[in-house]
Amino acid sequence: LQIMVFHYTNYIWETNFWWNRKVRPVWMSAVFGFVFWITYRYYFFGKNATRWARRASEEELQERALMNKREWGYDFGYKPTLERSRKKKIQEEMGEFYVRPTTVSYTHLRAHETPEHLVCRLLLEKKK
Repeated sequence: LQIMVFHYTNYIWETNFWWNRKVRPVWMSAVFGFVFWITYRYYFFGKNATRWARRASEEELQERALMNKREWGYDFGYKPTLERSRKKKIQEEMGEFYVRPTTVSYTHLRAHETPEHLVCRLLLEKKK
């Protein structure tokens, strides 16, 4: 009859061995990949971009510039001009009565305040 004795040192060695063989390569490769990506993206980006720009031909650089100049994020129907804007529709509906909205001061707004507005404003200030 053989009695199994728990050896703490053997347990630690086996646990560390399991960690070294199975777990550590996974998370260490993930950390290495993340550090590589961050370094490449933020440290080497400008250096690589200038190197690629030196390699590119003049036509390719002009094509890239035109692509970067494009309006990204809008579909083909988007026209940021007056002809399709809400402002143009308001102008057409109101005709000659259209007055361009302008900013006014707080004092000017207070000058046109009615007694009802004044009561509401005082009640709101009283609540605070």
